[in-house]
Amino acid sequence: MNRSTHFFSSILLIIIIPLGPIILEAILKHGTITDQSLTLTAAIFSVSVGTASDRFLFMLFSVFVCVFFSVCYGYILGNPDSLSFVHLAALFLIAVISLLHLAERYVRHFKEGEIFIRPFK
Repeated sequence: MNRSTHFFSSILLIIIIPLGPIILEAILKHGTITDQSLTLTAAIFSVSVGTASDRFLFMLFSVFVCVFFSVCYGYILGNPDSLSFVHLAALFLIAVISLLHLAERYVRHFKEGEIFIRPFK
């Protein structure tokens, strides 16, 4: 497999597929994603992408984002429509984390030649 295959495989498996549930929700609800879905996705997505990184500060940032949106999720469950900023903040941070990890994966696979998927034995 060539470098681009490793890069695109990593993006598909680490970034795109985990966002599948909110993409599907947006499609099925004609563009609407609930705050609960978005905050839960932002929490889980950030920590999963952060642990896939080999950059310590990025991982630390991702854990902070996870804790923040976990607290927001818990708060929203008890008080729906109470955090007006959370929808935009979750979308913004999902985009930032995706772009940062996309850049990291570009360097790792195209510049450094790192293999993403090794053949099974």
